[in-house]
Amino acid sequence: MGSLNTNLEKAKERVESPVVAITDSPALKNVEPKAEVLSKKIKKIKVLIAEDEKPLARALELKLQKEGIDTVVVANGEAAEEELKKKIYDVAILDLVMPLMDGFDVLQKIQGKSIKTIIIVVSNLSQDEDKLKVKELGATEFFVKSDTPLATLVEYIKNTYAQ
Repeated sequence: MGSLNTNLEKAKERVESPVVAITDSPALKNVEPKAEVLSKKIKKIKVLIAEDEKPLARALELKLQKEGIDTVVVANGEAAEEELKKKIYDVAILDLVMPLMDGFDVLQKIQGKSIKTIIIVVSNLSQDEDKLKVKELGATEFFVKSDTPLATLVEYIKNTYAQ
């Protein structure tokens, strides 16, 4: 019985020692585990989508989620304002023409508050005056829906804010 235990211990040492030797190797001291490297490359962000056109909102939601971005969708300006006041979002995608309260009013109501959310306006209003007004109200970017594929918007958000 004693020799059986001794043989088992020796076999166990042979199996365990190469693993220890590999992980304790000086060449690997400065190598970070893969999961840590990935987590440093992509910052998890949360996006509020304020869009009353349900098919567009859903498509945008799915595309952002596919990229690993958390999303919340609201269909009117009042709900957008409430969400921005009660929760922290990294980015808000805001339509200008919505029921109950338009995007201009949302921007006015959150202006001067302690809301740090980056606002991206996505609208079919494309007049220079509209673009200027939303920038003055604090929006960071303005995209015209009819001129901007969803993939372009998603890539912009991913490359600009999720890094």
